[in-house]
Amino acid sequence: GKEIYAYALSIGNFVGIWIGEFLGRWMKTKNMMKIHEGLSAEEIYRLQHHPGFEIWIGCILLALIVTFYWSYKQKKIMKKVG
Repeated sequence: GKEIYAYALSIGNFVGIWIGEFLGRWMKTKNMMKIHEGLSAEEIYRLQHHPGFEIWIGCILLALIVTFYWSYKQKKIMKKVG
């Protein structure tokens, strides 16, 4: 039922926060090492960006998409069996 989508949202949220924080911090640190004097202010700002939010949202969407697909496949299988 609908509980599976609630679980997917919760799991995607939890995993997304953790992966977003740690992977985002790693990516930001890696990008900040590319900063040098010749860069424009816009490029420096872009390299200092922490992509945690985008990773978090991506994890939530991925969890929901996988759940929708899994639910669709289960209904299709049950239709063939029943």
